[in-house]
Amino acid sequence: MTINKIDSAIALIDNTGEKRPYLQDKYSVDTVQVEEVEKELGYILPCSYRYFLLNYGSGDFKGKEFYGLIPDDNNVEEIPNAIWFTKTIREEESLRPDLFVVEDLGDGVLACLELSNMNNKECPVLEYEYGASTHLRYLADSFGQYFYDRIVDALDG
Repeated sequence: MTINKIDSAIALIDNTGEKRPYLQDKYSVDTVQVEEVEKELGYILPCSYRYFLLNYGSGDFKGKEFYGLIPDDNNVEEIPNAIWFTKTIREEESLRPDLFVVEDLGDGVLACLELSNMNNKECPVLEYEYGASTHLRYLADSFGQYFYDRIVDALDG
């Protein structure tokens, strides 16, 4: 299960003794807030990403910034609010309505959940480059795997 990948990634960080000031449960959001976002999107979020939101809200570790939600306020117009950033990119770059941004990888490249491609309550994470909406590149089978891979990359740094 990909939820275990998120727990494994957090354990990897903690086992190194590294600090994780922004991957903390104090930034978590509640189920009502997640459901409001799902209603606004018209898509159910994948299990591993929901787990991330409900346990961490959003987070950052060694320059890897995972967008999510800000406790008690889905309308904050700043990073790391994924719903606001996704809507902004949809307007500015014609991002497909089924793509949901979870990380800005730099140089006009984003990591997005492909919400229309749900399989066993998970969906792939794809790379989207500004202006190249038909050239999506596969990054991971699920948010949980993506998160784990990015944390391992940060630790190998």
